[in-house]
Amino acid sequence: MTVNMTLLVVYLVYSATLLLISLVTAYNKQEIEYLQDFGYLPKPAHEVAAMLSETMIEEAIRELQLYGNIPVTGKMDAATRELMSRKRCGLSDRPIQGALQQRRRRRRQHQKRFALMGPKWTKQIVTYRLFVFL
Repeated sequence: MTVNMTLLVVYLVYSATLLLISLVTAYNKQEIEYLQDFGYLPKPAHEVAAMLSETMIEEAIRELQLYGNIPVTGKMDAATRELMSRKRCGLSDRPIQGALQQRRRRRRQHQKRFALMGPKWTKQIVTYRLFVFL
C-alpha cells in the first residue's frame, strides 16, 4: 500500500510541476512552432533539446515584431497574435538575421538617408509642361 501511495504522490507532484511550468511560460505550442518555422527560434533535433529560455523566446518575439512592423514589446500581445494569424508563405524570415541588433547599431550611428547629386540648384520655383504625342 505504501508503494502505491508513494507512486501516486510522485505522479501528482510531477503533474503539478508540468502544469505550473505551462502556466508560467504563457506560450502555447503553436506559437513556439511558428517562431521555429520562420527562423526566429532554433528547431530542436529532439524533444529533449526543446528547452528554450524565457529570454530566448522574448528575443524571438521582439525580432518578429520588428520584422512585422508592429510595436516591439517582447510579449505575446494581441498585435503579435494577429500578425502570426495572417496568411503567408512558408519561407523563413531569417535572411535578416539579427534585425534587432542591427537596429540598435543603427541608433548609435546616424546614417544619411539621401545622397547629393551635383551642385545645389539655385531655382526655387520649378515650371514644367506636358506634351501629349499620339
